[in-house]
Amino acid sequence: MTIVELGALGEFFGAIAVVATLGYLAVQIRRNTRSSYVSRGDTARERLFAINQAVISDQDLAELVAQCRTSDVVGHTPADEERIERFAQRYLTAFAGVERAYQGGELPDQQYEVFLLEFERNVTTYPGLASKMRAILADLGPAVKHYPIYKSLSV
Repeated sequence: MTIVELGALGEFFGAIAVVATLGYLAVQIRRNTRSSYVSRGDTARERLFAINQAVISDQDLAELVAQCRTSDVVGHTPADEERIERFAQRYLTAFAGVERAYQGGELPDQQYEVFLLEFERNVTTYPGLASKMRAILADLGPAVKHYPIYKSLSV
């Protein structure tokens, strides 16, 4: 076998190796994309779970949130008002993460719909909390108007 023939054979095997490498990389990218997709949804669930866990484990916070079932949340101490506002901010932040995950294609439609329905149910169930969220969103201005949670609050 001549050097030219060996060179052609080397080019042939090199081309096969390149195609095999590209196929391997395509599979790995696909797996990584799926993993990221699942991870973003898990992160959204964990944030909402942490909010619920805070209410369950903190009796004072649970009482404040329960008082938000009425539309007029007045007569609280400044510290209680601050806790309610921080809770509302945390809740909005968690759902903003859900929105970003959905808009980024990392949260399936069905799962997003469940999160949105839960948000709308909580807005209806806790009008006092919803009023705090409305105030927070109003302070943020028009930058948040494209989020469905903004529409759910009817700001």
